[in-house]
Amino acid sequence: MAIEDAPWPYDLVPPSAPEVGVPTWECPKGICECHPVEGEREPVEHVITLFDAKARKMPGARCRVFEDGKQINLSQPFADEAACIRFDVDPRTKHLAIQWAPKELPLEASYPYQRFYHRDLGKTPREGVTRRLGNLGFSHHGLLDDNVRDYQRAYRRPSTGRFQDIETELAVFHDEGTLPPLPDPPEEGADDEAGRASGSGKNQLVQAQLDDAPVARAIPGAGSPGSGGTKPKGSAAQVLLILVRVRVRTRGGRPLANAEVTVDAGATPRVLRTDKAGFAKLTLVEDDFGITMPRTFVTIEVMVRHHGPDPGGNDVKTKRFHASVAVDQRALRPQSEQTLLVPDASTPGIVEDPKGRFLDVVMMDAGMNRRGLAVGIPTRRLTDDQVLDEMIFHYVSGDLPLDAASEPQFDHDPASGDLDPCTDACKLRKPKTTDRVGLLEAVVAGVTFLHFMNTAVSQPKKGDLPGERYTRERISWKRETLNMLDQRQAVGVTRLCHHLRLFHDIAAIYNVGISGDQGRADCHGHGLAIDFSGCAKALPGTVLKSEATTTTDVRMGTDFIVFLHWGRVPMWDPKTVAANPADSSKWVRLPDQFPFDDLTNFETVNPKIKKLHYRLDPAPFQPAPGTTPSELEASIAGHFAEARVLFRRIYQFFVDEYSDGNDVLGPNAPPDVPTELDGHDGHFIIHPDYAEPNASAGAKSGREAHNNHLHAQLGKTNYPAARFP
Repeated sequence: MAIEDAPWPYDLVPPSAPEVGVPTWECPKGICECHPVEGEREPVEHVITLFDAKARKMPGARCRVFEDGKQINLSQPFADEAACIRFDVDPRTKHLAIQWAPKELPLEASYPYQRFYHRDLGKTPREGVTRRLGNLGFSHHGLLDDNVRDYQRAYRRPSTGRFQDIETELAVFHDEGTLPPLPDPPEEGADDEAGRASGSGKNQLVQAQLDDAPVARAIPGAGSPGSGGTKPKGSAAQVLLILVRVRVRTRGGRPLANAEVTVDAGATPRVLRTDKAGFAKLTLVEDDFGITMPRTFVTIEVMVRHHGPDPGGNDVKTKRFHASVAVDQRALRPQSEQTLLVPDASTPGIVEDPKGRFLDVVMMDAGMNRRGLAVGIPTRRLTDDQVLDEMIFHYVSGDLPLDAASEPQFDHDPASGDLDPCTDACKLRKPKTTDRVGLLEAVVAGVTFLHFMNTAVSQPKKGDLPGERYTRERISWKRETLNMLDQRQAVGVTRLCHHLRLFHDIAAIYNVGISGDQGRADCHGHGLAIDFSGCAKALPGTVLKSEATTTTDVRMGTDFIVFLHWGRVPMWDPKTVAANPADSSKWVRLPDQFPFDDLTNFETVNPKIKKLHYRLDPAPFQPAPGTTPSELEASIAGHFAEARVLFRRIYQFFVDEYSDGNDVLGPNAPPDVPTELDGHDGHFIIHPDYAEPNASAGAKSGREAHNNHLHAQLGKTNYPAARFP
């Protein structure tokens, strides 16, 4: 039959074919004018047997074979009755591109089949197996072991991944064109000779993995396949093998082993169990797809006892996860192509790792839906159980991203069903009330924590407007990790972030100490203190995953830095304050240079003689009365006006929620007496206007040591080591 009598209704062009009319200088065989020519060689005949997605021969299949982009089977565009296509080829040709389809030329998305065909089968046994598997369609993975396992699963062999176990069998099937059709899946209740578990009953599980015992299948009269080389015959198949992988985990990343995963492609649903890493995987073949469902997606259900899909901020309900997932002829489609993905819950969807794509399913323990807030009770006055309940509430709501080791885990009522709601009989196993916790990422209630490193301070210049030097300053910061937090601190920090977002739309908090430290026996070491060094209404830049330090400009109206915008603002001259304690218009600031502080210990002096005042009260750098401020002046003045309110509000939050003058935690404590920001009384919240300077050069406990942060703590400064694990 001539080529004009062989229609080709498909648009797909093989990758090796150049555009029509476009010259090409590619010379895979090295026989062009720029290479030495060894002389003409007579073409040799090559025969390829064609198979479909179920490894069945395709007599009469329409086929196109390309050598270096040129179709070479024009005289035989259809396979013969034995499903063979014959053509002449240069003996030096190592690769061909092939396209083929059933003789009826159906216009379906799965056609035409296409394969990069290895004519040269290599020099070693490993190369021979690799290239033969590629010709037959078992080439989805980057590792030969995984491709061998695909072949073994498809033909119900023990899944060893060893290429030596299939070398002889594969050579005969490929080289002689005797590839057998894929076997039908075992009937329910029948035993599988390869060790695949099956049986009767609707809860019967079918394992995705086969036994690992190595088996070499002998073929009578086959002999040794050798290492490969160039054979006059070969096979090309478009075996339908769709690898479906599902990972089931908690929000913090803890794998959920033994979760039930049901994969339904339209025929008989397959029920799997996740392994210790939380993965279930299954290779689907043609017979797994039913006629009632298009072969473009599968439905996946996940059930974990007393768990439900991640609600993304609401109560966890015990139920199954359900999604429809788009697939191609190899695996799950990328996330960008998941138009049919219909998850019940917040889930990352399709994720990729070195082994390929998988559906990432997040399930949460329904025992957490019985937790709540202790509204109106300060953080320091919560009972240990109230602290734990509120921490779990913030975790479920998505405001406190506990890591895998800190996530709540329950022992569920053994008398209840897998999908029954949790009751009081479902007991919390961990964390205990004394366990410290870590976070998966340093983002709490939408506020990112950054570790504050340093400042680049600008000095005044001649001609500066009042406060203009603050517009030239820079800060350095790096990624933060929050771990070893006492649970009470985790609750307090979450409340702080809610507070700052509500009143000032804060997006980031700079700090110089918040995580616990095993080597310290004080409140910082036990994760019960925070050194707050500033905040920002927007992230200062991209927060890298590494520990790299980043330096950025300070943004007026956005970055509020304790050292720059409070600690370096000159203090009031105590003489002018003492002379006019009620009239701030008569106060005079100390010079705008170090030191700003005369080291007065306000705790030991009479307030009537020397009065302590919050140095941002009133706000500095206001334009002169009766003048029209420039845009820059207005920006500086507005920044410090907001800094005045912001830092006072942060201080007041710590007075209300953390320990002020009373270091007793829990409900049974003496009455709390709040301390004013510019009060003369001693307290545990230390800041640039703290009443007491450092006690001595070796005791960095006063305002000199805290001119770049506010220190706030819960409870005592020191704790017995036995209090915390």
